Parts: sequence; C-alpha cells; structure tokens
Amino acid sequence: MISRQSWGNRSGTIGNLIVLFKQIERAKGGEAYIAPVDVVFDEDNVPQPDVIWLAPDSRCKSVDGKRLSGPPDLIAEVLSPSTGRLDKREKFRLYERFGVREYWIVDPLNQLVEVWLHNGKSFDLIDVFAAGETFTSALVGEVDTKLIFGL
Repeated sequence: MISRQSWGNRSGTIGNLIVLFKQIERAKGGEAYIAPVDVVFDEDNVPQPDVIWLAPDSRCKSVDGKRLSGPPDLIAEVLSPSTGRLDKREKFRLYERFGVREYWIVDPLNQLVEVWLHNGKSFDLIDVFAAGETFTSALVGEVDTKLIFGL
C-alpha cells in the first residue's frame, strides 16, 4: 500500500511545474495558469487541470481569469492516489477528444513524465522520461525533468 506521505511531494511538483510554465511564458509568450481554473470544453465537460500553458496564438481564451474556453495548448496533470486513474483515463480521453495539443502526465512518486502529443485525431506517446532526463516538447522546446522534480 502506498502511504499518503509517499505522495507528499505532489504539491511541490505542482509548484515546480508552475515555475517552469512561468519561465516558458516569459521566454515564449502566452500565459500559464495553475488550478483552480476551469477549462470549458462544453457545458458538460469542465475539468480543472493542475497546470496549463496557452501559446500566444492559442485557440483557448481566458474568459475571466478563472475560466478558460477551448482546448489549452499544454496541460500537465500531477498524479496522486486519488486522481491517478482520473488523470490517466477520463481526463486523458477528454483532452484527446477536445484537441489539447500536448499532455504531460507527471508521476511524483516514481519521478516520471509521460509526454503525449496530439496528431490531429488522437494522442501519440512521445516517451516516458525519468528524473534527470531532458526531453523536447513540440510546443515549448527542451525541458529538464530536474526542474519538474526539484532535483
């Protein structure tokens, strides 16, 4: 059984991601958001992703600072025992269906990042990256996982 304490670095990981997304915002433009922010796909589908980045030319628009309308360009969800299944199944399918361009599933317990890229129809797995590795995001360029996991 996984203890709650094992997942204690979840909030730190979310904090690291927002710092990273704010750096991306300064370097590339666009806007970074952290939950709670509603993403309105339609009236029945309104998730609150952990961390969001909108490209400068994004189809997703801020409604009032607390709500976004349309598919964000990049979403990162940080797993926990209570959200893992939701993030990897329901939210995955929802983000895929509505055309989120890139989706990161961040596992703070195992220090892994799954990177998914939308091909226009569905998500393709780019790869799974461990702490200490770097990867190239199609949207934001090179990412060092040390920044995500605070190493």
